[in-house]
Amino acid sequence: MKTSIELPCISKALSVQAVGVFDSGVGGLSVLKAMLNHLPAERFQFVADERYLPYGDKPQHEITDRVLTLSNWLRNQGCKAMVMACNTATAAGANQARAVHANWPIVGIEPAVKPASMLTKTGVVGILATTNTVASERFKALVERFDPLELLQKQADMIVLGCTHYPFVAHLISKLAGPGVDVIETGLPVAKQLKARLEAENLLNVAGEYLPLLERVSFFTTGQPDVFKEKLVNLLGSDWSNAQVEYLDV
Repeated sequence: MKTSIELPCISKALSVQAVGVFDSGVGGLSVLKAMLNHLPAERFQFVADERYLPYGDKPQHEITDRVLTLSNWLRNQGCKAMVMACNTATAAGANQARAVHANWPIVGIEPAVKPASMLTKTGVVGILATTNTVASERFKALVERFDPLELLQKQADMIVLGCTHYPFVAHLISKLAGPGVDVIETGLPVAKQLKARLEAENLLNVAGEYLPLLERVSFFTTGQPDVFKEKLVNLLGSDWSNAQVEYLDV
């Protein structure tokens, strides 16, 4: 009887804790934006592992090591769950992180191929994927050389954005693809999956009073805080002009 009374109290205490999020850079901010909108009562700790970006150029064992290092740090901060807001990190280290943290909800990010395959009418889905950063010349060139004709010739009616940087230029990709092609991002599916996991573990924050936006996220970077802050404001807008970014040495 004593145990059955105390467990809800423990769950309630954990439900107000933040969700840990990490990426190698700023692409994960598109996922953070989706989670902030879909989970209005939740708080987040966002880590940009910029000292080691881009992950895509690193050997898999190095990426796995970073995944485990950051997941350990976020859990030690008291985060109730973790979101790996990076395709490369998910592929290289999700299984290992889940093995180490068996009783901790971990949500990875993968191209939204499954929902696209369920929605397509032609049976053809196009996938755009890259490991480049949003600020790189190669990324800009990719958008500029994106040719919808090839996909349309193959009757693709869905385009999956397989990189967290792409949502920041989704409007351009959609314009180039035309009205007959739907563009699917990964942020909202991740937010929905996180909500489902939190509900399943009785960790969803159902508080009626919501915090101001700036109080909902704590930002950390292993790179230069001022540089990350500039990217944050450029990508998510002036609402984040007064956000505090801390240097993280891990």
